[in-house]
Amino acid sequence: MQAVPREPHHPLMPMTPVSPRTERRPTEPAARRGRPSRRTDIFDAALCLFRERGFHATSINDIGERAGVAGTAIYSHFATKRELLAEAIREGARRIKAGVGEALVDTERSPEARLEDLVRAYVRVVIENADM
Repeated sequence: MQAVPREPHHPLMPMTPVSPRTERRPTEPAARRGRPSRRTDIFDAALCLFRERGFHATSINDIGERAGVAGTAIYSHFATKRELLAEAIREGARRIKAGVGEALVDTERSPEARLEDLVRAYVRVVIENADM
């Protein structure tokens, strides 16, 4: 049996070849494993703190501590604390729009009845989303 000549070893290459079957496969993102993503953890922590303390009394480090990450890790997901607030406002508007949309669709009812439906839908959304 004849030996196969080996290529010279390069310091950045592994010494032994790695089988495709044994290569480490990338893990699924946290959200697909059933756990919220770090971005979601940070966002939820910011919502709670903004509600409890107010925007100005909440620091990036407070948000990081509540989310279980270093305060500076937040900047990997949100550029600024103000961006977190803007995202919270957009999410609140999205929830309201989704919740009251049905009340606006029924054009067969009188304007008064539609307004009453709209107010009820809005109040329901606000109560269901007290965390916002």
